[in-house]
Amino acid sequence: MGASTHSTLTAPRAFSSLDGPPEPTWTRSSASLSASLSAPLIASLIRYAQAREDALECVKLEPKFAKGHFRLALALQAEEDPAGACAAFTKALALEPGNKEAAAGLNVARMQAERKRRMEAGEIS
Repeated sequence: MGASTHSTLTAPRAFSSLDGPPEPTWTRSSASLSASLSAPLIASLIRYAQAREDALECVKLEPKFAKGHFRLALALQAEEDPAGACAAFTKALALEPGNKEAAAGLNVARMQAERKRRMEAGEIS
């Protein structure tokens, strides 16, 4: 009996801010299809997507939970969606006006959004 050619590893969906997002679900076939990308990059992309999905579910269930919006903003920022991150940081600040981390995150996301806009307009490379 040989080794399985298609195995799946899963991790729990819940995580704390100290642990970071859960480990991705991997299949050997998906890893081999993405051979041109490095394994750490693939893992990061999957983790950010899972973090985004988890945060979206959180804010859907608890729309007034500022930390859920903050985590959504961080995931969107990691996925290079600064406009989405700005919206999520803004919502977190509306719910928790004194949140210095959300205010700082919003400032960074605004700069990222402006840089992305300028790059798309051909103003910078």
